[in-house]
Amino acid sequence: MLVAIMLTGMRMSIQAELDTFFAHLRQQAQLVHEVSEQAFAQARAKLSPSAIPGLNDWLIGRAEKDRFVPRWRGLRLVAADASTARFGLRASHVKRAALADQILFGLFLPGPDLMLAASLHDVHECGER
Repeated sequence: MLVAIMLTGMRMSIQAELDTFFAHLRQQAQLVHEVSEQAFAQARAKLSPSAIPGLNDWLIGRAEKDRFVPRWRGLRLVAADASTARFGLRASHVKRAALADQILFGLFLPGPDLMLAASLHDVHECGER
């Protein structure tokens, strides 16, 4: 469930996403406070970062197999966007931190609302375009 929430993209606060997710699982219209934001953060911290790309690939494969991914003349529709993102630095992380400004590039599948790929790039190595 943790991965499903993370891969589908968050549009609300973490607690609101969790409550909505569990309400959908129970097929209820009323929100359900099943898991706290703190419990979600603890579970997320235990998830191996290397597992996310494989799980995302599996989810996209399922969406393709179940025909949730729209096509135009046989080609998959993909939206691309790049934005400059500014990350906060904590004093304890300054020695090993990357630059605060990074270019975040993403490929998005409209329709199933899934990220196909995302990557960070140094602002000094490439422009936003």
